[in-house]
Amino acid sequence: MDIALSRVIGLGSDGASVMMGRYGGVGALFKQANLFSIQVHCVAHRAALAALDAEKAVENIRAYKNTISSVYSFYRHSATRTARLRQLTAALSDEDMVSLKQPCAVRWLSLHRAVEAMKHNWAAVAMEINEEAVGRNTQSQGLLGQIQTYSFIALTHALADLLPVMTKLNLVFQKDNVNLSSIRPIVQASVSAFTHLRDVPGPEEETFQAGYKDGTYKDVKVTNSSDRSIQAFIKARERYVQHLIDALLDRFPEDCMDLLHCLDALLNPSRYPQTHSGEGVDSGIHCRFNIYLLSYKSTFIFLLNYLNDFFNVY
Repeated sequence: MDIALSRVIGLGSDGASVMMGRYGGVGALFKQANLFSIQVHCVAHRAALAALDAEKAVENIRAYKNTISSVYSFYRHSATRTARLRQLTAALSDEDMVSLKQPCAVRWLSLHRAVEAMKHNWAAVAMEINEEAVGRNTQSQGLLGQIQTYSFIALTHALADLLPVMTKLNLVFQKDNVNLSSIRPIVQASVSAFTHLRDVPGPEEETFQAGYKDGTYKDVKVTNSSDRSIQAFIKARERYVQHLIDALLDRFPEDCMDLLHCLDALLNPSRYPQTHSGEGVDSGIHCRFNIYLLSYKSTFIFLLNYLNDFFNVY
């Protein structure tokens, strides 16, 4: 396509340095041809990176992801094991088995799906792996020791409360018709939801606590369930949620939200002045609106350049 670079006014990308690099990135090269071109780091990808920041900061979450990845691989490479797991699931409940999933860093919603599958299948998985562990299968013994602990089961249910919040945020940002005005409210709502879940167990975690009795859950023995282990889980959950909140606020700082609100007022057609009849802008209002835009031209250019610097940094 024969398009002059001077006419390229914006670049949206996933934030990779080759695209967003301040000096040698593609966006920087565009900016050399057009001083007012803007580089935008995809908000959906930014939300995913906020979740990844929190995961990296808490060892318990990293260990949890490794465990469910190991369980996934354990069944993925054996049709016989998968068949036994399916039979056990059918025997334990009227619902079909949910296919196990593997969390993947490049798939934004994969951890949520993996957690939901583990929550649904946990009892059957524990029983099936226990059968193999009795036969002195060392791999099974190691996995069983990980998934039978109180912290693993409780964290599965806690994540089942937390991850839907991040998933909803991500899906909103992936909509074709998302606009600037929706970014601040959904980020603020997500932070509020996480703040509540940091201080109070969510419904899934409460379900686990109600079903955990006499050292068992769903008729399966739970290990490492001392008061010390339970308190360690609570602290880990609180730490993870706080890191989620901090990562969101860091990736979506309030001053940037203010600027996005201003840009929405200028660029969103639904905010343009309308006639009382709602049929459109009459000539007088149209004239005043043009004066308004001209009056704030320097501010508008400042906003564009400020956002350009922000999207380069974050």
